[in-house]
Amino acid sequence: MKIRIISTLLIVSIAACSSAQQTTSATINYFYGEVKTTSVDGKIPYGPVKHSLVKRIVDKQNKTITEFVNQDGKDFSTKLSQLENSSVFSAEDLSTKSFTGKITFT
Repeated sequence: MKIRIISTLLIVSIAACSSAQQTTSATINYFYGEVKTTSVDGKIPYGPVKHSLVKRIVDKQNKTITEFVNQDGKDFSTKLSQLENSSVFSAEDLSTKSFTGKITFT
């Protein structure tokens, strides 16, 4: 059975309470929202809704996106690094080193 996961890393459905600030080469945004995991058709929920606070740093000069997430009292951090001048990013879990990989944005 396929599972649709809406994650703060790939799909930010977090729109309420958004603010931003600019540093020299980076933009910092803050988000609050809910993360829901359901079946592909959206009819079967898998687990409870989780509430997330997110700090996202987009550093255009260094071609990175770093997210610090607090989800229901647990902290997670991830980093995306753009490969060359493409839509492909390497991804890594900074918190527990539980994953690495590549993501292609379209």
